[in-house]
Amino acid sequence: MVILKILIFMVVIALVSYLELKKMKSKDMKKEMTIYSVFIVISASFFIMELMEIEVINPLEGIKVVFEPIGRSVERMLSKGG
Repeated sequence: MVILKILIFMVVIALVSYLELKKMKSKDMKKEMTIYSVFIVISASFFIMELMEIEVINPLEGIKVVFEPIGRSVERMLSKGG
């Protein structure tokens, strides 16, 4: 069933992308075509991973690991000064 959902999704994405890229090409929008294609590939990849129940790493966890210690340090410095 998952394979069928992925196949339907890919057909819809291919059709929509074909129509959009055709419009962009006629207006000579090469930069926009590149950006559109990159975002479509990235978003389609994440959606397919979600359908296949593959756990996707949350980027906020990495940010939290980096900035939490910094926040605690700043908080300690401010509490000592006041």
